[in-house]
Amino acid sequence: MYKLVILIHLLLLVLIFPACKDELIIRQKDFPFFLLDSVRDINRFGAVLSVNWLEQGKEPCTDYGLVWTLISDEPPSLINKKANSKSSLVLTNKEAAMINDSIFSIKGNPKSEKILINLNGRLNSNSIYSARAYARTFNNLVYSNQLFFRTLINAEPIVTGYDKDTVHEGSILTIFGLNFKPAPCFNFVYLYQSGYYDYDGHQCKVDSSSLFKLIVTVPSNLEQGDMMLRIKGDSTWYWAPKGIYFKSK
Repeated sequence: MYKLVILIHLLLLVLIFPACKDELIIRQKDFPFFLLDSVRDINRFGAVLSVNWLEQGKEPCTDYGLVWTLISDEPPSLINKKANSKSSLVLTNKEAAMINDSIFSIKGNPKSEKILINLNGRLNSNSIYSARAYARTFNNLVYSNQLFFRTLINAEPIVTGYDKDTVHEGSILTIFGLNFKPAPCFNFVYLYQSGYYDYDGHQCKVDSSSLFKLIVTVPSNLEQGDMMLRIKGDSTWYWAPKGIYFKSK
């Protein structure tokens, strides 16, 4: 009798397991399937992450993109390595609401199989991040595998030249150099009357920025004459080695 019970249980497992496996495959195809396959162009304040979109799934996306988290302690053996996940992590929207990550979001369905997401200006220098791609459907949130990476260490700004030697009030001045911050709001540029370095100076409006170039608007209320340019670094102020001439209109 005991052997008969065992035999019945084995038959049930043989019959039920394939059905459960088929149901899992069908359920997986209901959702988008994608991999976060590389991190490149890592700099002090950002990186470019590549998402490989493998299957759209039956449920349309309301939005997709990237989530990332700042990690305080270095996870050994995981830095710049790819997680070995081969399937998506599916959460309900209610579960996902409890996850407090930074997010970069794009509305609708992906337009191509390879997606590049640029995080320049969104990260801290010399910091470790974990990142996942995500896609949200009407009822669920689907995550990709996880990648870890570290941004580069801070370096102080250096000015190598300007696009013009003479400026006026409201002039657009391009500053060339190294180690500027990609987000304009994090760059602080001031002009000082030559010989008057102990006052606050006149702040220039930073219109756009990259690691190698700043485009600024020259402020008003300057007196005609030689000016020195000063940029705020991460740990100190930097004086440009070459001045510029301000001419009143």
